[in-house]
Amino acid sequence: MNRASGELGVAKNEPKTDQRELGATKSRNRACELSAAKSKASAHKPTRLPAGFSGQRTYINLKNKRLRKLKHILMHKHQYYALYKPYGILSQFSDEGARQGLKNLYDFPKEVYPVGRLDADSEGLLLLTNDNQLKHRLLTPKFKHQKTYIVQVEGAVTPTALERLRTGVEIKVKKQSYTTLPAVVAILNEDPSFLPARIPPIRFRANIPTGWLQITITEGKNRQIRKMTAKVGFPTLRLVRTHIGNLFVGERKSGEVWTYDQATIYQMIGVKK
Repeated sequence: MNRASGELGVAKNEPKTDQRELGATKSRNRACELSAAKSKASAHKPTRLPAGFSGQRTYINLKNKRLRKLKHILMHKHQYYALYKPYGILSQFSDEGARQGLKNLYDFPKEVYPVGRLDADSEGLLLLTNDNQLKHRLLTPKFKHQKTYIVQVEGAVTPTALERLRTGVEIKVKKQSYTTLPAVVAILNEDPSFLPARIPPIRFRANIPTGWLQITITEGKNRQIRKMTAKVGFPTLRLVRTHIGNLFVGERKSGEVWTYDQATIYQMIGVKK
């Protein structure tokens, strides 16, 4: 009996040992499944986010922002317009009193703006673009882009006056004395026939002759050309900008608008991408 009891006792204890081992096996299997699930889930997350960002929502917002920026670039490509600004028109889109703005000449895209300005009583080449790099290069004095004007003045310009214009004259800029930088100045022996007639025409005085100058400067102070010619004794009657760099207005009509591609305008003005 004792042996039988012992044998029976052993037999009764064996199932309890098997259940413990089975439970441990199940626990190990469950741990492996959880680890595999975590690895699979982490594989679908972005492996690295920019510094200072965390979380799936931030990642999605960042991605959407980049897509919006790309869409904006595609919808608003750089555009380049040139205009022969007529006499009496402001170098801005809005009107001021009786003076009209550029919106009356052409239906320009809302993204483009004039690069610099021509006074209302000046004419000629005016650029409009949404290319901020080009605007910066043309409007920043240190780059010294050349701008050429044809100027009709009152009187016959003397050699002394011509030399003063070339070497620099003292004018007032914001109520302060300023000496203009050296300029390229030449007398035109013939009237520039390629220019359209000005409307209204300039006022002639029968007993006073007029002359034409071509002046190239590398700066753009307010009403600079007019102040320069007046300073040497020959007031400006008509002022037409014909060139920005090698970009030439040509035989355009007053108020005419035309376009350029980026490669052409960068090359003609001398701007590197």
